[in-house]
Amino acid sequence: MCRVILASLVVSAGGVDIDETLSLLQVHASVTDDAQIANGASPMKSRYNHANKCLDYHHGNNNVYMHACHTGANQQWYMDHERLKTNYDNKCLDMHLGNNNVYMHACHDGANQQWFFNGEHLKTRQAPNKCLDYNYNNGNIYMHGCHSGGNQEFYYTHPANAAYASKVKSNHGSKCMEVMDNGNIHFAVCDHVESQKFYLDGWELKSYFSDKCADYHYGNDNVYMHACHGGSNQQFYFDGQQMKTNYNNKCLDLHTGNGNVYMHNCHSGANQQFYLETVSQGLQHDEVQDEVEEQEKQELVCKNWCYKEKHAGKSWEGKKCTWNSCAGCQECR
Repeated sequence: MCRVILASLVVSAGGVDIDETLSLLQVHASVTDDAQIANGASPMKSRYNHANKCLDYHHGNNNVYMHACHTGANQQWYMDHERLKTNYDNKCLDMHLGNNNVYMHACHDGANQQWFFNGEHLKTRQAPNKCLDYNYNNGNIYMHGCHSGGNQEFYYTHPANAAYASKVKSNHGSKCMEVMDNGNIHFAVCDHVESQKFYLDGWELKSYFSDKCADYHYGNDNVYMHACHGGSNQQFYFDGQQMKTNYNNKCLDLHTGNGNVYMHNCHSGANQQFYLETVSQGLQHDEVQDEVEEQEKQELVCKNWCYKEKHAGKSWEGKKCTWNSCAGCQECR
């Protein structure tokens, strides 16, 4: 990652602007009209630029480019049903059909705002032969014919706190992926336990607390946690809502009988459709900060807001008991 950019040509929706000095998981989020709701947003980096640069939404001109990493909401990215957004506002990442530039625009149903990961390549449904590209000469982000360069490989970074880690869920039922004591992976009732907290690190699906990687045992098709090694059987990626590895073309499958997770020939069943949901999904404003603090202390408490009307429609088992801030309430014991 080349860090020095003295002056850049920044292309916006309406044309060309000069920005004097320029000092992007697979998430499934339920979004309301409150932009501050936790949604698993994380910074995104490029494999080309291994310095401290992150995908950045320039809210002055709506352009998207690489900038020195910081903690601002305009560098916190998340997926909302194939729409790529930031925590800064409710705009969506948009591929300009005229000049291939990428910028933030009011959300709509067009295919040029429908994004998906193919490995670490980000593509749109509008032009799946083009990939998100980091122009390392001027820092700009745009769409370009796909190639194998690191400047077209984007990934989410390690969440700063377990409150921003992800739960892996399936469209079959409401349970969460969990690491068992023996390292095997299965689905269980969603809870606050550490063994249900994951994150994507490039190709690798890791446990937040153990730092081990999901591993496809190609001898028996089982999936379990193993020391990370970088092999193709640990390289997972989303193909739509299906999760595959670079080892072969099989899909991650939730066994509907025993809850085990393994690799199987791909099909269209809901038990092969997965998504990520942040640990603090559904919390707002100060509640998020409470959860961050309790996750950091690894304590289970019972905050007054667990009983407030805005959370009344949420079940205790499988939802409110997944938050450390509510897991200490008597309903979760």
